Amino acid sequence: MRHLLILALLCGACAPEPSRRFPVGVAGPLSARLRAEVLRLGFDAEEVAPAGAAVERAADEGEHTWPAGRLRLLAARAAQGSASGVFFLPPRLPEGVDWANYPEEWLSVVRVLREIRSLRPVLETGRPAAVPFAVPDGVLSRAWSLHGRTYVLLINAAAVPAALEPGPLKPWRALFEARCDPREALAPCGGGACLAPERTLWLEGRLLPEKAP
Repeated sequence: MRHLLILALLCGACAPEPSRRFPVGVAGPLSARLRAEVLRLGFDAEEVAPAGAAVERAADEGEHTWPAGRLRLLAARAAQGSASGVFFLPPRLPEGVDWANYPEEWLSVVRVLREIRSLRPVLETGRPAAVPFAVPDGVLSRAWSLHGRTYVLLINAAAVPAALEPGPLKPWRALFEARCDPREALAPCGGGACLAPERTLWLEGRLLPEKAP
């Protein structure tokens, strides 16, 4: 009996931790059409977002959906903080009308949801890591390690540009940008380079060689 108890304790200590889940989708009162579209695209559709998930308004008071850059900032802040998912609230629209009636606005939401969904392996199973370069004051940051790569998130949530040294960014790959060189995502400022206000930058590091046991 004693041996069985010891074996059970050892097995419990060796068991892997339950995998985290970072749901991504739309929450709130959803029309049947919008719910079906959200699910068809592979996102979560909830009347009430799960506990711990960030719930962000996706539109201003005039019912106009935020631009993709603003939506990306909101999603990134959820990933950088302690949120366990991110959901956008649809704008208040006349009865019988939903986001799908406004393709340009809806597609900007879909684009950001797809971006954050593609990072779910990092957010769900990545290990916390140190940001391997200096981050200026005012810039929020977080890093993860997954399968030999380091991923870094930089967010300038302020209303003013944040000076950022471009040199250390050279070996990194920018995700979700028109060009993969992250230095090209910076804006010139005062003879240097800055991360623009409300700008988000996701970085993927090089694949590191496996360490010998």
